Amino acid sequence: MLCNHDTDFFLETITAVKGRRYNVMPPETEPIVGRNISRDDVAGFFNALKLNEQHVDLVKFVNKYQVADRDMIIEYMDLKFKKYKEIIEESVMHGLVYENIVKNEFNGWQKDYYWYFIDTGGIYVLESLKEKYKALPFTTGLGDKYKTYLKAQFLFENREYLKFKDIACCETKKGKIYRIELIENVSEKNIAEYKNTIFLVNLEALKLLNISEEVKSIAVKLNSSGNSFYDVSSKNFVNIDY
Repeated sequence: MLCNHDTDFFLETITAVKGRRYNVMPPETEPIVGRNISRDDVAGFFNALKLNEQHVDLVKFVNKYQVADRDMIIEYMDLKFKKYKEIIEESVMHGLVYENIVKNEFNGWQKDYYWYFIDTGGIYVLESLKEKYKALPFTTGLGDKYKTYLKAQFLFENREYLKFKDIACCETKKGKIYRIELIENVSEKNIAEYKNTIFLVNLEALKLLNISEEVKSIAVKLNSSGNSFYDVSSKNFVNIDY
């Protein structure tokens, strides 16, 4: 196993984190609901036209992938940045989604993540739509959120070619099923078991960590049985086995 190199790099380069939900806001912001939000509260927000179909679309989208970032939401909902900010603010304040912001930095390299997850009000919306809530345990740490995010981002970016099955599985237009796996989770003793698998690799992190050769040695052994590699940093399928 490549020892969670990408996830560890993500965790070790974090310089700041911030989270917001409807009843956990900055001191200068008064919450709309200062207690546990109820189903009646959420129904009231829609009945009073404080929330609308766009907020429902956001909830359905975030639930599908379990986590969605800023760019995914803007592209999917075809929003200008100002409108995106407005919808996100309303959705957080009214308890539909909660927000995690993670800032990373390493030797001049910087990256910010803006993540959104289903909150209690969003669960009530899904119940009213009779849609299954794809639960992400509230105890899920940033490392596991990052792993889920990488798979969600891959599935979203390739939705034109690959049909979403679940967060770890997709289907081509010809009906071929592919498993989705992070290359950092591959165990050498189980390499023969990987067939028709798309491995997610972060070439940017490999370069910064100077361990590209170690990953290539694993990739050579995986380069068969219908397997392929996708670089999450460039958002492209790549060859890393030479």
